[in-house]
Amino acid sequence: MFLANKANSHEMTKIHHDFSSPTTPIKNAVDGAKRRLLQLPFAQPALQRKHSIPPPIRVFKFDNFSDQPSGRIVDLVISEDELVLYAKTCEKNPHIETIFIDEIIDVFIGSHADSSKSKVGNDSQIQRIFAATFTTAACVLNDCIVTVMHGLDFVNPQSLVFLTKSADEAKVIFDQLFFT
Repeated sequence: MFLANKANSHEMTKIHHDFSSPTTPIKNAVDGAKRRLLQLPFAQPALQRKHSIPPPIRVFKFDNFSDQPSGRIVDLVISEDELVLYAKTCEKNPHIETIFIDEIIDVFIGSHADSSKSKVGNDSQIQRIFAATFTTAACVLNDCIVTVMHGLDFVNPQSLVFLTKSADEAKVIFDQLFFT
């Protein structure tokens, strides 16, 4: 029990609060929130995710994008909490590469990041290699390549280059990474 002054008079008024029960303030706050008198963060419903995480997408990850491109097929997936991008190989003992979403600087669809080389011959070679095996016949190479620039060094970022099976898959990956 404690005392408080009234602003308009000199008399003392007793204000009583029961501190013996620790749930009383919480219960009163919840009751008030139900009556829309008080809005507290814990009284509001949990935020619903705007979109669902897509299932893993099988892509070709380029390890080397030079004259002789090399790489491997991986399953690309974003963690449920949308904090980590995983690229997991499709082997018995998978190799997993991870990137924190916060470290992604840029994501784009189209030509790879290495623009210093003549890419016309390189692109036609890649198209010839993957046209019959990995990508669909309707896939235009420039629409199926997704480049993810990442790292803590904004001046010299690292890049991951993926080749999807279709332009629609490239768009799904782009949307998930760019708008996360």
